[in-house]
Amino acid sequence: MTRRGLLAAIALLCAAPLAGAEGGAAGDTVARITSPRVESPVFGKVTIEATVEVPRGVHPLKVEFFVDGVLVATALDAPYRTPWDAGEGAEAHTIRARVYTDDGKVTLAEAKTIARLGVERARVLLVEVYATVKTEDGRFVNDLKQESFSVVEGGTPQKISVFTQERKPIQIVLLLDVSASMHRDEKIVRAIDAASAFVESLEPGDRVALVTFSDEVRIVQPFTSDRPSMLEAIAGVEPQRGTALYDAIYAGVSLLGHEEGRRALVLLSDGQDQSFDGMGPGSNRSLEDAIDESLRQQVTAFTIGLGEQLEQDFDFTRRHSALEVLTKLAADTGGRFLKVERPGRLRSAFEKILDEMRFQYTLGYHPVNDHRDGSWRGLSVTVSRPRVVVTARKGYFAPGD
Repeated sequence: MTRRGLLAAIALLCAAPLAGAEGGAAGDTVARITSPRVESPVFGKVTIEATVEVPRGVHPLKVEFFVDGVLVATALDAPYRTPWDAGEGAEAHTIRARVYTDDGKVTLAEAKTIARLGVERARVLLVEVYATVKTEDGRFVNDLKQESFSVVEGGTPQKISVFTQERKPIQIVLLLDVSASMHRDEKIVRAIDAASAFVESLEPGDRVALVTFSDEVRIVQPFTSDRPSMLEAIAGVEPQRGTALYDAIYAGVSLLGHEEGRRALVLLSDGQDQSFDGMGPGSNRSLEDAIDESLRQQVTAFTIGLGEQLEQDFDFTRRHSALEVLTKLAADTGGRFLKVERPGRLRSAFEKILDEMRFQYTLGYHPVNDHRDGSWRGLSVTVSRPRVVVTARKGYFAPGD
C-alpha cells in the first residue's frame, strides 16, 4: 500500500459510522440525544439526556456522555441523563452519547450546540493526565487522594479540578510488528498467543483496533468491541519483509486521534526501522514525527521490545536504536516500556500492561495559561507520599484557534 493509500484508508475508517448510529439498518440499536436541543445555545446548569431503542433480545449496558471529547458521566440505567454546567454559553459544543449493548456493539448519538450571540467567547481548556504511582519496588499505589497530587505546567502550579481512580474505558490500537524477522524462534506464534490473551482480558467497554506493519502498514481490524472478530484478525497475521516502524506508530496514533476518551497504543516490535533489503529507511516519517503526533493526540504508548539485541539494532540513519525508540515513546507519553528477551515471556509482558491500565489515576485541570496557541507545554506530576515513582506524560500541545 502506498503512503497515499494508507492515509486514505485511515480517513475512510475514521469516517465510517459506528454500528447502530442514527440512520442505521432496521434492527440496529438507535440512540438520540433529546436534551439539549440541536443547534441551539445552552448556558448554565442543564441536563444532557439520551433515549435508546434496542432490538428484541438486546439490552443496554451503559451510556457514556462526552462533551467536546471529554467523558463527563456514565449512566447505567434509564432514564439516561446527567447534569452538566454549560457556563455562560460563549462556546459551541459537541455532545455525544456512546451506548454499549450486550450484543457487543457500540452506538453513537451526537448533538451540536451553538454559542450565544453577544457573549464573549470563553477560552477554557481542560487538560487530562493519566498517572501511575508505584513504590520503589514496583508495587502499585492505589489509595492516594486528590490532595496528594501536584501538577506543574511550565513551572506554574495548577489547580486539579478533576480526579478519579475509576478505570475509564480505553480505545486501544494494538500495533504488531509482522516483519520477516518475526518468523524466527516462534516469535509470531507467541505474539499471536499473547496478543489474543490480552484482548480477551480487556473490559467489556474497551474497544480495540489491530494495525500490523512490515514494510507496509495495514489496518487489519477497525475499532471494535467484538472480541471474536478481533481474535480472528490477530490469528491471521503473517510475517513479511521490512519494518516501517515510525510510519506504523504515526498511523496508529492518527487512528486513535479520531476516538474520544482515553486512548492507548500497545506496540510490539523486535527490531529497528529499516527496509527489507537494508538499503534504506523503513519509513517516510521520523521518530520525532511519530512522538510529536502521539503527544498531539494525547495517546499513552505501552511498548514491548522483543529480542536480546535491541541496543545494537539501529535504524538506517544510525540515529536511534530500537531500544531507544521504544523507551522514549513510552516515557514521553506516560506509558511503560518492557523488554522481553524470549518470546515465551510475551504473555507476561502483556499482562503487565493490563495492570498499568487498571491502576491509573485521572487528573484534570484548567491551565493558568489558557492561550490556544498550539505551543508545547511541559508537565510535571508529583505526589506528597515519599519513596514512590510517578509516571505521566511529559507534556502536551495546546490546541490552536
